[in-house]
Amino acid sequence: MLFFITIFLISHAVVAQFEEQQIISTTTSSPYIAQPYDIDNDGAMDVLVAFGENLSLSWFRNTDGLGTFSEEILINSNPVLYLSIHFTDIDTDGDRDILFIENNPRRLVWLENTDGEGTFGPEQEIAEEDYIDSVVPMDFDNDGDIDLISSYTDTFTDTIRWYENIDGSGVFSEPELLFDNLSRLSKLVIADINNDTFEDILTSHENEGPATIIWYQNTGNASFQDATVLHQYDYFTEPTVSDQTSVYELQFADINNDDLKDVVFIAELDFPEFYYRKLSWLENLDNMGNFGVLVDIFEDTFDVYRFFDIDDDGDNDIIKYFRNFDQISWIEYDQDLAAFTTERVITTEVDFTRNVQAADFNNDGLLDIVSASSGDDKVAWYLNTGTLSIQETKVSPYTITPNPVNNLLTITGEKDITTVTVYTLTGQELTIEIENNTIDVSQLPAGYYFLNIQNTALFSKTITFIKK
Repeated sequence: MLFFITIFLISHAVVAQFEEQQIISTTTSSPYIAQPYDIDNDGAMDVLVAFGENLSLSWFRNTDGLGTFSEEILINSNPVLYLSIHFTDIDTDGDRDILFIENNPRRLVWLENTDGEGTFGPEQEIAEEDYIDSVVPMDFDNDGDIDLISSYTDTFTDTIRWYENIDGSGVFSEPELLFDNLSRLSKLVIADINNDTFEDILTSHENEGPATIIWYQNTGNASFQDATVLHQYDYFTEPTVSDQTSVYELQFADINNDDLKDVVFIAELDFPEFYYRKLSWLENLDNMGNFGVLVDIFEDTFDVYRFFDIDDDGDNDIIKYFRNFDQISWIEYDQDLAAFTTERVITTEVDFTRNVQAADFNNDGLLDIVSASSGDDKVAWYLNTGTLSIQETKVSPYTITPNPVNNLLTITGEKDITTVTVYTLTGQELTIEIENNTIDVSQLPAGYYFLNIQNTALFSKTITFIKK
C-alpha cells in the first residue's frame, strides 16, 4: 500500500503564536496530570497537578491573574495513583470539590473544598470497586445535586451504573445498575446529544466483535433508553479474520464549524503485524441524535488530540502531542478548505509529555497551553500572544515515498527544510543518513517510525512511516 501524506500551507494574514515556555514547577517528580481550574474562586485559572514519584496531589495558584504561579500547595499527601480527576460541587455548597478514581486499590473518592478558596478536607470514600474504570458527575435524577455515572470493566462483562447523591451533601447510595452485558467499554462521555436539555451517555463497546460507537438517551426520569448505534466497525477478513478494532479518546466537539457538536475519536485497527490508528469523526446532522458516515481526519497517528479554538477565529483547532515524543503543536482548522491544515510547533522543551490542556491564564481572552511532562519533571505554560501579523505563501505539499519502505525514503515538495529527524515509537531519536532529502532506512528493524520535518517558516510535521 502506498500512502501520500499531504500538508498545505495556506495564505493567511494572521495566526496564533506562543511565547517560550514558562515554568510552573520542576521541584516535584514525574507530573502526569495538569488540569486548569479556578480552584480558589478568584477569577484566575490555577493548575491542579498529580505527581507520579510521590503520588501526591497539589495545586499552583495563579497569584495575579496574569500567569504568575505560586509554589506548590499540597492537597492530598496520601500516596494515590490518580486515574481521573474531576472538579465539581459534590456537596452542593456553592464551591467545587475534587472527585477522583485511584488505583491499587481501585477506589472512588472525593475531597471537600472546605472554604471555597482551595483548602481541602480528608479523603471521603464513595466506593471501593475493583473494576471501576471511569466516572462522570451529572445530575442524573434532576433533583439539583450531582450524582455519579460510572463504568465498570470486568474480565467477563462490563456495566454502567450510577450513584445517587442522597441528600446533596456528598453521601452516596450503593451503585444502581443501568446497563450490563457489555464488553470493553470506552471511557464515558456525558453530553446532551439530542438537544433536549438532558445529559446523555456516549461510549463504545466491543460485544463479540469490533468496536461499536453508541449513545444512551436520557429520558429525564432517572432512566435511559436502549443504545442507539452511531457506527459499527466491520470484521477484517483479509488477510486474516480479526475483530480487534477498538475506540479511544472519544470526544464531543464541533469539527466542521456548524455549531453542532460531532463525535470524534481514535480507532485502533488490528493488522497482522502492526496496530494502525486513525483519528475519525461522525458529523452531527441535526442536533437530534442523527449522525453521518465515518470520515477520517488523520491516518497513521499515535498522537493525542484536544479540540480548542486556539486562534480565536470561531472554529476548533487541534492541540496535538505524543506521549513519547518531545513536541507539542497545534493544527489550524481552515474554514475555506473545511480541513485541518497547517501544523505549528508550540514547544519541543518537553520530555515524555503526559498531559496538555488549554485555558486562559492571563485573562486576555485567548487560550494558552499548560503541559505536564514526566521525563523532565516539568509543569509549564505557554502564552498565546494572539493573532500575530505574518504572511504565508502557498507551497507544494510534502510527499514521502515509498511508504512502506525497504531502503530509501524520499521527501519532495518543500525546498526550505531545515531539520529531518526519525524517532521510534518510544521517542528514541535515531541516527540516519540524509542526502538531498533522501533518507537511508535500510538498517532499521521492521516497524512503525516517526519522521519529523521542520522548515525555516517554523512549520513542523510528524509523519508516520512503515519500515518493511
